[in-house]
This record gives sequence, structure tokens and C-alpha cells, in this order.
Amino acid sequence: MPLLDVLILAVQLLLDHPRHLGLHSGGMILSSRSLNVFTPVQRSANGVAVVQFDKDDVEAMGLVKFDVLGLRMLACVSEAVELIAQHSGDLLDIDELSLDDEATFDLIRSGKTLGVFQIESQGQMHLLAKHQPENFDDLVTEVALFRPGPLQGGMVHPYIARRKGQVPVTYLHPDLEPILKSTLGIVLFQEQVLDIAHRFAGMPLDEADDFRALVSKNRNPEMMEAMRTRFINGAVHRGVDRSSAEQVYEKLSHAAAFAKIVYQSAWLKTHYPAAYMAAFMQHRPGMYNLMTLEDEARRFGVNILMPSMAYSGIRYHLEILHDGTHAIRKPLCSIAHVREDLARSIVWERSRRPFTSIEDIVTRLSDVPRDALDAIALSGAMELWEQDARRALWMVGVVKRRTMGSVPSLVHVPMIHEDDIPVLPVLRAQERLAYDYVTHGAARVHPMTLYRRTLIDLEVRPIDVVKRLPIVPTTRVTTAGIVILRQAPATAHGMLFVTIEDETGFIQCMVKPEIREIFRKDLRTASLIVKGTLHGTAEWRGIMIEEVHVLMNVIGGYHGHLSYAGGTDTISLLQDIPDTDSSVDIELRLLEKIKAGS
Repeated sequence: MPLLDVLILAVQLLLDHPRHLGLHSGGMILSSRSLNVFTPVQRSANGVAVVQFDKDDVEAMGLVKFDVLGLRMLACVSEAVELIAQHSGDLLDIDELSLDDEATFDLIRSGKTLGVFQIESQGQMHLLAKHQPENFDDLVTEVALFRPGPLQGGMVHPYIARRKGQVPVTYLHPDLEPILKSTLGIVLFQEQVLDIAHRFAGMPLDEADDFRALVSKNRNPEMMEAMRTRFINGAVHRGVDRSSAEQVYEKLSHAAAFAKIVYQSAWLKTHYPAAYMAAFMQHRPGMYNLMTLEDEARRFGVNILMPSMAYSGIRYHLEILHDGTHAIRKPLCSIAHVREDLARSIVWERSRRPFTSIEDIVTRLSDVPRDALDAIALSGAMELWEQDARRALWMVGVVKRRTMGSVPSLVHVPMIHEDDIPVLPVLRAQERLAYDYVTHGAARVHPMTLYRRTLIDLEVRPIDVVKRLPIVPTTRVTTAGIVILRQAPATAHGMLFVTIEDETGFIQCMVKPEIREIFRKDLRTASLIVKGTLHGTAEWRGIMIEEVHVLMNVIGGYHGHLSYAGGTDTISLLQDIPDTDSSVDIELRLLEKIKAGS
């Protein structure tokens, strides 16, 4: 038999067979008898008992299965409540919040929902501007609308138009009115799919639930076709005309709502922004980088305090400033090379006796690795004792060198003398930002502030100014920022969405396929100047791009291809610093001299 025929036969034999054995991370099975009675059980590499049947077989056997999934947002909400109790004295029962807080809905309608569960994406912000939720039921609908089913089924715009009274509410069949009346004739929820299959198509409840599960995943064409036939024939048997039955089937979709958590997170951000953003930075349940989160906190009036060897702990926490407001203190764990166990040992040592100098820190933390000490120095965490990060780095090196193999003395002799520290280059603002990014993920001021004067001279407007301009068809704008999101969803028909940010805010830029092709290379860079037409709904603003220019030498922002598609969308750090005397060169020279003992 020719090898090609063997290959084709082998491929056919592999069809529909498991590729590998996998363990569901949150799958659990309940049984009144030992599982060995029903299914083979094996032990995983970690010692966990694993059922060898898949989820469909387990369900067919009548066993009860659960998907127990965790949300980091739940931990975020819980920690925010703890911080509020600790620093404000307010004891909140987060599950008993009044669901009609007007300030919370004002925030939601404004689209200032970065960091709010489920509604922080740019697409959700746009939908919020159109939808303008007024109560909790609207919030449930908001979350349900922004799901693959309603989006791909073209249900979003009809729902919004019906809600605003722009088009009348209609039903594909009169039998659907009692089921879909609350959602204006649009199918949004799994329960509605179940109800339609049962009451409209005449399926028994167990079969209707199978239909709901199958429609929600839409993975097996053969089973889908069989279920389609069963659904339509069942509806026809009940007296529904075949055309209506077919239309109803095509409109069914899947949606699951987390509106309660959405409301809780929005409420916390509205009333306790410092505690909420601190908890959010700790758990990072969202989609934005740390720099964007810190700037969002600042936009809500919350100061961000840099990591400090004198004040930082293991987690993000709050400190009270002189004016009585709360600020977020970044933890030692936010510094590169400082793991949680290492941060814990530093905090324990500091609790024994406060640190008094860089020499005191290095000598008392003799077990701390050199790369961690270097990162701590460059991060600015030693600024209480030395403002210049370069001098701090040099001092760490001097002490570390002189303590190697030294014998403790009864008389303390200072290890650092002014003569030990040469005249070092003045730390430029951009280098300070670079050190911040490299050592703790975000700069103390937004990188775009360094370019604002030049950009103003070029008539490139700040983003907050652009967002305040009137919306008319001829409003053309030019603005600039670092790229914080780059998305090209399958439902967008080739459109690219690039979100840029400066020190005043962020804005989404829409790029049509033909424009995307012209500026394909430029659109992959980390910072951009964009020109285009301003669009807006309510408080949402976006720019339809007509022209793109690369804004060079800005630290931060994502460059490369879309990471979700397997590309290389990565944060831009030191490679964009201008001139040959970059912070990379300086840092390497310093480290080389220190390690050489000079």
C-alpha cells in the first residue's frame, strides 16, 4: 500500500478520538456509592482521583457533575472589603448592598468602568454608552448582551433600538411573548433557551436542557442538525408553522450573567476607590497592565506610593496621607526578583528593628540575593536614605563587596565613604521611568508627560481634550499615546481596535481593513500618533483612524502582533530609550564595575 494511502487511513482512524487525557481543573462528581462501582478511577500525577470517563459519559450514567470554577474577582472584592474595614472602620456586608445606588449607576453609565468585573473592556464601555443601564435588571441584560451568542446573532442593536423606543417590540411567534417579554423579544439567557425548547418546541425538560447545553457550545454539527430537526418538528407538531419554527431556532443563543459581582465591584470603585483599586492591583483579575491601573486610580483621586523598604509590606495596602485621604502603597513583592517568601523575610527583619541606612539593609539582609538587592535599589525603594537610584545601586555594591568574607567587629566602622562613590551621571526622567518599569512594572508618572510640550507644539491634543470635543461628522482630531490594547475580534470583519493612553486618559481607535493594511507595520509599534474622525455616544468616544505615525522613544505600551492570536504583543521597555547613553548601558556599566570591585 502506498505510504500516502497509509497516512490517509491513519488520519481517518484518529478522527474523533481523544488527543490526550486531561483533567478538568474544576470538575467534581457526586455519588451516593463508591465511584469504582460506576467508572474506572485512576490517580493523576498529583495524586488526585480522576474518573476515566468524559463529562458526557458521566452525565449519561446519571452521576451529578459540577464545574467548580473560581474567580479572582471574588478574591478582589473580599480583600477590598477587608481593607475598608481595616482603614475606614466601615463593616460592609457586600452581599446585602442596596441594588439601586444612583452613584454606582452614574459611574456605570459614564463608562468609567476600567477594573469593574465584566464591563471593563472597550466594547463593553461602548455598549454601556448605548444601553445606559438604569437598574439592576438592565445590568443583567448588559452583561448578557455582550456574549458571543447575542453579538454573532445580531441581537445587540435590535435590543438597544427596542429599549429606546426607536423600533417596536415584536415576536417571531405569539407563543414567545410570555418567555421573551422581559428582554423585549430578544433571546439573551440560557433559561430562555430552555423555556423555548420546552414550551415552544414541546421537548421534555431533560431533553430541553440537553438542547440548551448543545446550543451553548455548538461543537458537534451532527448533533446540532439532529437537535435542529427535533426542535422544528416538535414546534410544528404543536401547531407552529415551519417557517416560524426555523426562525426561532436560528435566533437561540447562550448567555450567562454575573451582574451581582458587576454591581458589587462598581459600587466599591464608586465609594471606596483606594481600597478597591489596591485589591484589584493585588489580584489583577482584569485585562489591563499595571501602569493603566495605577493611572486609573490617580484619575479617581488616589495617589500611588512607590515600593519602600521602610513602609511596604507583602501586599498592596493603604496609607493615610497628610490631607486625610488614602493612598495605595505598592508592596515589596511588586519589585522584580523579590518573591513573596523573600518579602516576608524582609518584613520580619524590619519588624525586629527599623532599617536605618542602605548599609544597615544590606548587612542585615545578607541572605537576600544580589539581583533582588539591585532591583530594590533601582526601584527607588531605598529613597528614604538615598534619593538617587544610581548612587543607591553603587552603595549596595560597595557594602556587598566589603561584607563578603568579613569578620564581625565589636566596633562599628562605616563601610561606605563618600570617596567610594564616583560622580555618576544625573538620572534623567526617562531613565527613572525605565527603572520603574523594569523593577516594578509601572512608572511613577505617565511616560507621555515627558513628551507633552513637544506634542502641544505639534498640535497633538491630550486625550481628555479630544474626548470633550463636540461630536459632528467633520470633527477630525490628532492625538497620541502608548498602546494598552490591540484587538481584532472575529466578529469585527477585519477591523482592528487599538486603545491608546496618555497621562489624561485612554481612547479606542478603530482601524478599517484597508487602513490597517496601509499602516500594518506602524500599527505594531508601542506608541502612536493617530489622526482620524471623532465618533461618540453618550460619554463614550472613539476615533476612526485615517492616518498613523510612530511616536518614537516612549517607554511602555505594547508592540508586535496580537498576543491572543499567538503573536508577540509585548510590553516595550528599555529598547526605545534615545541616544547611546541609555539606562541599559549605564546599568550594565555600573553592575560590571561593582562586581569587578572598582
